[in-house]
Amino acid sequence: MDRELKLMLDEETYRRLLQVCNGNEEEMKRLAIEAIQSRLHAGEETLSEEPPPPSLEDFVKSEKPGSRSYGIRGQGW
Repeated sequence: MDRELKLMLDEETYRRLLQVCNGNEEEMKRLAIEAIQSRLHAGEETLSEEPPPPSLEDFVKSEKPGSRSYGIRGQGW
């Protein structure tokens, strides 16, 4: 189901879009849709590329052997 979305553009943006699309409103709509889809797709890629945060086990293993610098003060002994 297609939805309608109205966009308010400043005069300069509208003028440039009109010029790029040679005054063709259908071409302007197509360009706007492609730009939005491209931006949304790019956002999904950056989310999937983020490495997962380190687990608690990884944090504990990263400490030097014999170090008790993690945990609540006084709980290491």
